[in-house]
Amino acid sequence: MPDLAVNILLVDDSAEDVSLIRGLLDRRWDGDFRMTHVEDVATALDFLAHQRIDAILLDLTLKDTPGLSGFLQLYAKAPHLPVIVLSGHHDDSLAMKAVQAGAQDYLVKSQLTDELLVRSVRYGIERAGREHAEEALRMTTAKFRVARDIQRRLFPARAPTVPGYDLAGLTSPADETGGDFYDYIPLADGRIGLVVADVSNHGLGSALLMAETRAYLRALVLSQNDAGEILGHVNRILATDTAGRHFVTLFFAQLDPEKRQLHYAGAGHAAYLLSANAAPRLLESTSLPLGIDEHLRVRCEGPVKLSPGQVFFVCTDGVQEAQSPSREMFGTQRALAVVQENLHREAAEIAARLYDAVRQHMAGAPLADDVTVLVLKVLAE
Repeated sequence: MPDLAVNILLVDDSAEDVSLIRGLLDRRWDGDFRMTHVEDVATALDFLAHQRIDAILLDLTLKDTPGLSGFLQLYAKAPHLPVIVLSGHHDDSLAMKAVQAGAQDYLVKSQLTDELLVRSVRYGIERAGREHAEEALRMTTAKFRVARDIQRRLFPARAPTVPGYDLAGLTSPADETGGDFYDYIPLADGRIGLVVADVSNHGLGSALLMAETRAYLRALVLSQNDAGEILGHVNRILATDTAGRHFVTLFFAQLDPEKRQLHYAGAGHAAYLLSANAAPRLLESTSLPLGIDEHLRVRCEGPVKLSPGQVFFVCTDGVQEAQSPSREMFGTQRALAVVQENLHREAAEIAARLYDAVRQHMAGAPLADDVTVLVLKVLAE
């Protein structure tokens, strides 16, 4: 069972004062506590190196380290621990210096009561714990910000200029970092790879797997041409790295600008082709998600012929699964309707209008999942 007792270290070389303080704690302390007594700072420092301590009571009139000297040594060793300094006489100047140096409180022994002592120790422990948690939060937040900034650099700074086409994408993570990504990848044969992926869950772990997937994909397109074979290689690596505990849904389209067609492979992920006077065409997933089965075969489909005015559209499930206050999902049909209504607009505007519609549906609630959208519009020749 965990040790729930509060461990207090008293550093004092007066047997009478040690007896006084122990008696005050025994009389008032509610719960389990252990008070360990040492007579000098050197012994206290050695004790701190081997034992768990929750609070330190330190006499400022020790013979070997009088004044602030002893406190500064202890504080340097354990800055996270609350130190309540004690003195045999009232010295406002010394009290101020001790508190400014980091002491949690300053007590005069002649004025001590059981209530005052216990309150000071308990408050010191609670305050130190709060400060430690706040500092850990600040450090964690700073680390997430660094990770977020690094991740943002992995996303395309801008869409490539492709004569006859208009390309745009956007992503909005639910946390500081996300598991979604989109990419435009120049291929060796002059085609362009269009990628949208969604790593299971979200947050820092998913962001790391996202970066890994992106790196593998960009490396493999240098030596492979078939979209299905490329995703098959990515899958085998991910299945080994994740041991099946995480998976990635990914849609990979290979656009041939000259022939006005695309081939595609979808690992647990689908896309749509929309036209002004026709129902949306579903480009279905061609395999299970990546990372689950190392023997997975991913099928490549196509070619899909493209015509002026058509819009190729793919998004992550953060769009469809976004919920209203009444828990109604945004849904695929609503997403397709928004795109259909804006086919006459530029690709970036279509993506932005869809994102705005999702946010309006959520009525200001924070995103529960990452949202990513990629739009390719076919222009007149």
